[in-house]
Amino acid sequence: MCKTNWVDKALIEVRPGRIRSGLISKGRLVELIVDDLNFPSLVGNIYQGRIEKVVHSLNAFFVDIGIERSGFLPMTEVVMDSEKSTFGKNDIGLLCEGDKIIVQVKKDPIEFKGPKLTTNLTLISPTVILKTGENNVKISRRIHCDETRLLLKSMIDGIANSDEGFIARTAAAKAPEQVIKSDITMLREEYLEILNKSQKARKPIKLLHCLGSVERVLRDLIPINIKKIIIDDAPAFLIAKRFVEKRAPALKDLLQCYKGTRPLFEDEKLIDDIEQAMSAEVKLPSGGSLIFSETPALIAIDVNTAGTSKGGHDRSSFETNLEAAAEIARQIRLRNLSGLFVIDFVSMKSQSNKDKVQRIFKKFVSSDSETVFVGGFTRFGLMEFTRRRGRPSLNSILSEVCEYCNGKGSSFTPITCGFRALDRLRVECKKQTSRGMELKTSKAIAKVLKGELKSALYSLEIELGKKISIIEDGSYCDEYFEIICRGS
Repeated sequence: MCKTNWVDKALIEVRPGRIRSGLISKGRLVELIVDDLNFPSLVGNIYQGRIEKVVHSLNAFFVDIGIERSGFLPMTEVVMDSEKSTFGKNDIGLLCEGDKIIVQVKKDPIEFKGPKLTTNLTLISPTVILKTGENNVKISRRIHCDETRLLLKSMIDGIANSDEGFIARTAAAKAPEQVIKSDITMLREEYLEILNKSQKARKPIKLLHCLGSVERVLRDLIPINIKKIIIDDAPAFLIAKRFVEKRAPALKDLLQCYKGTRPLFEDEKLIDDIEQAMSAEVKLPSGGSLIFSETPALIAIDVNTAGTSKGGHDRSSFETNLEAAAEIARQIRLRNLSGLFVIDFVSMKSQSNKDKVQRIFKKFVSSDSETVFVGGFTRFGLMEFTRRRGRPSLNSILSEVCEYCNGKGSSFTPITCGFRALDRLRVECKKQTSRGMELKTSKAIAKVLKGELKSALYSLEIELGKKISIIEDGSYCDEYFEIICRGS
């Protein structure tokens, strides 16, 4: 049997301007993706770009892709179309300012930095990934069955061209050969369409837009053993239905459209999990706790016991560390933390116990959607590991630096608080027979409800058939709001 992930259900909650999708395993939230539709991610998009500047000191190009900030293209990320080989020092002159170039976004722009680019294009289907800058076949690390790996490699090797690279995704392990071949054909056609559009383009334009939030979530669910997919929005449900009928028929019977009156994540009792993921401290079942400390260089995680030594100190420490290993694996995935980590486990004298804790931790992070490399314990008893950088962390999306503690803490952003207020209004309005509602709130929340979330507020009024008045009160703290019913 090939090892796969088991997920009880996936939730997709759609609001004007925001989509939240979460994975639930054993009743707990293990992954949460928040897409701000006002500032959509560019990762995966492919552009016809124009080289603006060659910077030899940085070994990089700056590329105009038609957006506000130029993209950053390291020379190591450039592949020649004709030879499919990486640029070296001797052929740097082959690209000059003003040249056209096809690039794909690897990382979104952050602060004053533009998006990071590559010419190694990656096109994704449910079963295989096409890599234009490679010429070999790789198999997903999540496929552990040696026989399956050999069969997949032999089959794809037999149909791959010399200038193509492929990665067999986890879903390929259970897919019929014809489905895999069909996906490869589709990816080739998509690539040819990109090249044709590029030849006709006279200025920087987008050649390929990555899948929308709903389709992307469904595509990534294909390799997972999942029991149900719940979507709380009828138009999004229809989009999902059309997508799975075309790309993943096996998921069709798993789709459900949520009809409840309460917000989906609230109905599933996941709000506490989200609140906990924003906290520096996480309680463990035994009474111990985890303390997360983020610095620019690394993320430190301190494991504390409950102060008891039932069964002896070593036994208590070992059991607390086992709990901590499982919870840390869940938290880093849920919070989407990345980079270098160190864990200060409770001190253990037994090398055997250290080895067991390390094995358990590796087992739990093996289901992570991002690559996690566990380096093991250092001579000082700290466990080191790294997690690949992907999308922004949950904390950076939902919160901002707290202005009252000089940056030592964080609070929810006004937009996050605005969405929470709208969710609460939806629940309260359906309970009341009043003609309208008043939302009395802080200046910060009122501002976003009249600005960035104006369309979301209007959509809620249409949905409920009631007028919602926003009343600003300067005495309210930034996260506080109050709902007031008007006459029936």
